[in-house]
Amino acid sequence: MTFKFLIYLLVPLVLITACRLPQPVAGADDSVNFKVYTTFRICPDYPDVINEANAGIVNVENLIAVRVAVTEQLQKIGLTNNEENPQLEVGFEIITEAKQTEIVECKKENQYDYWPTCELVEYPYTEGTLIVYITDLSKRQVVWQSSVSGELENSAKIRKKVIEKIVKRIFEAYPTVNS
Repeated sequence: MTFKFLIYLLVPLVLITACRLPQPVAGADDSVNFKVYTTFRICPDYPDVINEANAGIVNVENLIAVRVAVTEQLQKIGLTNNEENPQLEVGFEIITEAKQTEIVECKKENQYDYWPTCELVEYPYTEGTLIVYITDLSKRQVVWQSSVSGELENSAKIRKKVIEKIVKRIFEAYPTVNS
């Protein structure tokens, strides 16, 4: 198998997997009947925004986008937002980490080159993890949580749409959705 063939085989595979949303990891308290819950509120305290390393991603606009998307998903499940007397409180956290990977970049120096010149190029990116957790306020116990990790986009417009899709994906694992 030649190196050139291997590149042609791997690049489409990487592109296909990069376009898919990551799968969430979820966990629920098996002793809880989630169908009895009717009200929720989003925890009024946002995660810390003042962090130089993630200020471009964990900003007020993105936190609001997560809050709105979570509220919409819970309302679709059938819960009502009740700030005064909720049964459940929903919190979330966004964790970011700067990462770097190496990719092979091949190019011909001029039109007369038969073989491309290939080199390893460092590709910096930011990986983010969104964690959503739901607490039963009467028990003071987390009854459900879910998280998803993936590469973050730099465009604010794209990021808002991705937040909506990721939050929707997270709540597909909520116990009453598939019951």
